[in-house]
Amino acid sequence: MSSRTKLSVIFVSIVAGSALPGIARAQVSLYQTVRVVDTIVSNTDTTLNASDGFSDSENSIGVNPQNPRELVVLGFAESFTSTTNGALFRSIDSGATWTKNLSIPQPPGINGFINDQTLDWGRNNQLSFTFLTNGNIVSVVTNNPAAPSSFLYRVNAGVTQLTNNLATGSLNGADQPWVLVNRDTLLATQDNTYVAYDDFNNTDGIDGPDMRVAVSYGVTPLNFSTDRQVGNSTGGINPGLRMAKDPTSGAMYALFGRCTANCGGDPKTISYMLNRSTDGGMSWSLNGNALGVSIATGLSTQPQPKFGTVNALLGGAHHAAVDPRNGAVYYAYASQDAAGNDRMAIRRLTFTGGNVNIGAEVILSSLDTALPQVAVDSTGTVAVFFYSFDGFEPAPSNRPRFTAHLSMSANNGATFTDRTLLSFRSPVVDDGNARQRILGDYQQMKAIGTTFRGVFTANGATLGRPFDNTDPIYFEVARNENTCVLATGTLNVGMNIGDRTQVTGSVASGGLLQLGSRATITGNVFVNANAFLRDNATVVGNVTLAGVLQHQNIFTITGTLAENTPVTIPSLVTRTITPGSGNTIINPGATATLNPGQFGSITIYAGARVTLNPGTYNIASLDVEPDVILTINSATTLNVQTSLIWSDRVRVQSTIARPLTLYTNDNDFRVGTDGVFNGFLLAPSASVDVSSRLNFQGCIGARNITMQPDVTLNGGGAVLPMSATM
Repeated sequence: MSSRTKLSVIFVSIVAGSALPGIARAQVSLYQTVRVVDTIVSNTDTTLNASDGFSDSENSIGVNPQNPRELVVLGFAESFTSTTNGALFRSIDSGATWTKNLSIPQPPGINGFINDQTLDWGRNNQLSFTFLTNGNIVSVVTNNPAAPSSFLYRVNAGVTQLTNNLATGSLNGADQPWVLVNRDTLLATQDNTYVAYDDFNNTDGIDGPDMRVAVSYGVTPLNFSTDRQVGNSTGGINPGLRMAKDPTSGAMYALFGRCTANCGGDPKTISYMLNRSTDGGMSWSLNGNALGVSIATGLSTQPQPKFGTVNALLGGAHHAAVDPRNGAVYYAYASQDAAGNDRMAIRRLTFTGGNVNIGAEVILSSLDTALPQVAVDSTGTVAVFFYSFDGFEPAPSNRPRFTAHLSMSANNGATFTDRTLLSFRSPVVDDGNARQRILGDYQQMKAIGTTFRGVFTANGATLGRPFDNTDPIYFEVARNENTCVLATGTLNVGMNIGDRTQVTGSVASGGLLQLGSRATITGNVFVNANAFLRDNATVVGNVTLAGVLQHQNIFTITGTLAENTPVTIPSLVTRTITPGSGNTIINPGATATLNPGQFGSITIYAGARVTLNPGTYNIASLDVEPDVILTINSATTLNVQTSLIWSDRVRVQSTIARPLTLYTNDNDFRVGTDGVFNGFLLAPSASVDVSSRLNFQGCIGARNITMQPDVTLNGGGAVLPMSATM
């Protein structure tokens, strides 16, 4: 990709209400699995596939909101020492390829190793890391994760500030830090960095580990000047302290588990807790309780027996995320059934002032599941990542098998549709260690716009490793929205957009897409082939290609570019037309009115003025000569069985937007130059030539589409009718 490519992101928030299950499934089906790749196999260092034997697990991910093509993934592998740096995986092409960078330097004045670690990207290109070392928490910020010199620790008298420095009772007893960056509740332009962690020293002496959240307010290097206790956990389990953020209001949520019964046995009764701060972490309270409230109670096998016999659940049974449109929280958790399966459950939470309203429990999966991650995109679509344990391979292998799932809902969590990301076998069997964790304590997934990006641990042999090994596996699932400009043809050129032509609307092509010099598409682009961008061509949106991008010198893509990615192009529905007979002629310069019905041939000669009354016209052939004006003020459909001629300077005028649907079974035709077309043009079998300087106010679907130079097509936010595509 050219180094001169401009990269940025445009977010659109669509407010959606509840949907019926069938409609919700249809909406979820718009999301495509863009890629599932092993960061070791798909790496710029081709030797790693055969040489890297580190057992990465407990993966976390950062997505740059200013440039979502830039991603960083952490795995529980190489650590820093006094002579080497810690490892991260970085991609600058939306996860298609990765580079393993040894770029995390050891914090000055602290000798130790990286244990638990997470990261989150804020604005202004600031990426925050937090990690556990020697029972304490250390955090750092960078604006270039590939460069060790860009990692900025806050250092006083040669020693790095501990993130848990204000909670002196927690020193040397902290665990499982979790970092999120969120806007300040009062100053919307300021980002604060929040780090949640467990205090296993139980400083307050009540129950078990204390739950704490430290905050750094809008400064670089980070300076943790607030640290508050947000809850109490118990013995018998790891609390699994996690956070969720409301990016609209700046509110923060903390969630954790408490054991309330059979805490020395199996299964345990777990109370899933939630707390909230609406003042930047200065205070925490929900339902008037400063230590949070119980959202749900369920039986769960924590930490033993091990999930799939190889992964002790030390905090990997719950997670939550916030709907950015309305502040609703979706809380996923384990809820065991009578057969002993830790099912995946979820509840939707809303808030009235300082109180929480708890929705009904919805079961996502009745399989034995673990390690959930929840994210909500800008349309309100909810996605839940989790693993299922699928039993064992036959002897002599006897290895456990797992599947990584993504379950999605488009109706506020009422129903979910599941998809498989990857099925794999464990690299090892039960080793007898009660704390064995081949997958780890957590995985991570995040949403930006209408794209879910995440990372999970799996056996890389499934994706091309020459041996069994646990690797960080990146996945991306994105919404493939309905299109306004659709070319279904797959041979040669599917769509050719001429120089200086301006298209506003989403575009999909089954064959090669060519975008001319100084031409612009304002909308997302999906191509089941290659794309070619000429000089100064621009796409204001995302580009997803089954092939690769080819280009001349200078071009612009403001969103993400995904290459070698599966793309589904909808088909156009072919209509059966029953026309009438006879010839209808409108003389040159005449004024006439037509009513809907069945026609043989219709010829409208040059300069005529014709009003079409609303309804459906079934026509054998239609010839519209130059300089004709068609007045259409209500929804009207023209179905043309065979020949269609649409000449120069033909204008469709109306008091409403897109009044005309023009359908034809013709094979090839031209839409004349310098005209105005207002509506939908559907030609499933045709190669359509849209002539220069046409003002097209609507959407078009055809087998192949050529737009000559200087065409303007503005969909006005419309897409092709659902009745036209399948």
